Amino acid sequence: LRGTRRASRSRGSSQRSTKEAMHSPMISRELTPREREVGEWLLTHAAITEEQRRRFLAHLLRAKVIRECQCGCASIDFGIADLPVPKGGLRILGDFVCGENEDGIFIFEKENVLAGIEVYQMASAAPRKELPSPSKIHAF
Repeated sequence: LRGTRRASRSRGSSQRSTKEAMHSPMISRELTPREREVGEWLLTHAAITEEQRRRFLAHLLRAKVIRECQCGCASIDFGIADLPVPKGGLRILGDFVCGENEDGIFIFEKENVLAGIEVYQMASAAPRKELPSPSKIHAF
């Protein structure tokens, strides 16, 4: 599922297969403090309009984790209280590099609803099991 995307994917848009998403069981849990902190950092530093930033930060305040990647990496999907879970392709809001291994991390939306955080390998062989500290995230 996730954690396997390489640097060859195009920046700015990505589409997860519906078949892949169906293999991850639905859950419902609160975001951890690290997940919330990383989400805030990614949205604050994303190249989006201020209106989008305010909307997606408001979504993050109401977000729950509804899916975790089955490969064991730190990628998560969000469900936003009072909003239906969006379908279809995703749109990357901000794409960054993290950690000593220079893995990738991005935050994304679907149908104008904040939808998750994805981590992916670029240089490391193993998937990242935890989200990095925001101090370890930087622009490409």
